[in-house]
Amino acid sequence: MRTETAGPGDPKTEGLEQTLVDLARAFVSLGEEIAALGGVTPQQWAILHQVGAAGDAGISPSDLATLNGTSRANITKLVARLGRIGQVAALPSPVDGRQKRLALTVAGQRALLRMNGEKAYRLARALEAFSTKERAELGQLAGTLLRDLGAGRPRGRPTAARGGRPPLRRA
Repeated sequence: MRTETAGPGDPKTEGLEQTLVDLARAFVSLGEEIAALGGVTPQQWAILHQVGAAGDAGISPSDLATLNGTSRANITKLVARLGRIGQVAALPSPVDGRQKRLALTVAGQRALLRMNGEKAYRLARALEAFSTKERAELGQLAGTLLRDLGAGRPRGRPTAARGGRPPLRRA
């Protein structure tokens, strides 16, 4: 079976393109609202999530920087604020006391649970209007779209090797 592919600006996809842009903006706004409930920025909420996922062993600032595709200096700034508000603690590494491991405090665990709970509640409410079959289809389509857009690839400037646009060539 042959499928038709529409390009940018094609009238067949123009409404869909705008809907997807609006949806992305809505998710950004939702993330900002929910992060504010925890007294953090969306980036700090993501850091809390990643530190929490590391469990009791914690995560090193370097590993956290790598995970986020950023520098250790940027992570240090984000983590410093989370430390000042009592949500993340820097603990000595059990392997090398000179190294630090980041772990959630009890306050950080509570904030993360509250924000994640609010996210789950809001998304569940938004999906109530869909049937089970429609939710499954939406999940499959969204997963395909995320994959095709390169979700999960290393951050930074897109390159042709990572699926970004190839460099422009002069005629």
